[in-house]
This record gives sequence, C-alpha cells and structure tokens, in this order.
Amino acid sequence: MKELLLVMVGPSGSGKSVMSEKLAREWDAKLVSTDEIREILLGDTNDQSHGNKIFEFAYNLTRYYLYKGQSVVFDATSLIPGYRKRILECAKGLDVYKVAYVINTPKEVCLERNTNRDRKVPKEVIERQFELFINPTVEEGFDEVRQVDLDN
Repeated sequence: MKELLLVMVGPSGSGKSVMSEKLAREWDAKLVSTDEIREILLGDTNDQSHGNKIFEFAYNLTRYYLYKGQSVVFDATSLIPGYRKRILECAKGLDVYKVAYVINTPKEVCLERNTNRDRKVPKEVIERQFELFINPTVEEGFDEVRQVDLDN
C-alpha cells in the first residue's frame, strides 16, 4: 500500500487537531503537529516566535517519516497554497498519496470553541484566517481533496 500524506486545512478552532488524532490512529500514521513541536522545542504552544524554525522542523520530520515508509498526518492551518506547497514538497520523489482534509467549520463555531480552549487564539487572528483561506485543489499537487463538515 502507498504511504499517505494527510494535510489538515482549516482555521484555528475548526477541529483539525481532533480530526488529526483520529486519522493518525485510523491510518497508523505519524502525527506531525506544529503546536506539539512548539511545546517540545519552546515549552509553550502559545509561543508563536521562531515560526520558520518550527515549520522547517515539521517539514524535515514529515520528509523523514515519509522516506522511512510511514504515513503522516500534518496538523497546521495550511490555509494558502504557498504553505501547502512546502508540505507537498516533503513527498517529492516518493510514492505517496496526498490528501488535503479541509475542515469546514463556520467562523462562529470556531470563535466559540476558541473561548473554551486552553490555548486561545486572538479573535482577529481567526477572522483573518477566514479572509486568507484559499481552498486546496488537485492542481496544487494533491491526489484528492476531501471536504469535512464539522459545524458543532
């Protein structure tokens, strides 16, 4: 069976991390979470400094797992094609089936969930994420784009 690269796509509070954990178990895949990497390297998931280093670490870890023949669930917002391009490059030259999982959750639900989280994202950041979001396509390099509705 081909290895999988499952790329989560959606704003903060949409349910990406919960879905990522479920998919990682379901597909026996490694979970690469930028929030978890922040916790490990910086000691705080809220620490948004060193973004480039965090993502470089995540890309390298993803490439390593794929190269070793392990499927990966990549958990980050991945809202625009430029961000997704770097993730897809991790599978370059490897026999990997690439799936974008777009988590469609209404903005109001994301904002409500955010108020109940330990790690709160500023409201204006979530609103900006909705403004910036561009739906992924197979033309970007995905083999499949799945739309998942999580509205509650």
